[in-house]
Amino acid sequence: MSQYGISREEVGDTLRSPLRLFFDFSSNRYVAIGTKNGHGLVVVYEVVHGEKIVVTTYHTSKVDKIIRTKLSSGRWIEL
Repeated sequence: MSQYGISREEVGDTLRSPLRLFFDFSSNRYVAIGTKNGHGLVVVYEVVHGEKIVVTTYHTSKVDKIIRTKLSSGRWIEL
């Protein structure tokens, strides 16, 4: 995370209070959306024994386009 300029605090904030939350049917993982410096912050995670395990994080200026594409393809569902 830190190698991409994303702090643990930003990830934790996104997991605790996502702006939007999705489930990805193709990976069976959750996708939490937050913000970082005006861009989208995407946190992909699994729930194992009630604990959230972060798989990957990334920031993007195209978060709205990603969401639209995933929803229209049926890959994601909003929770």
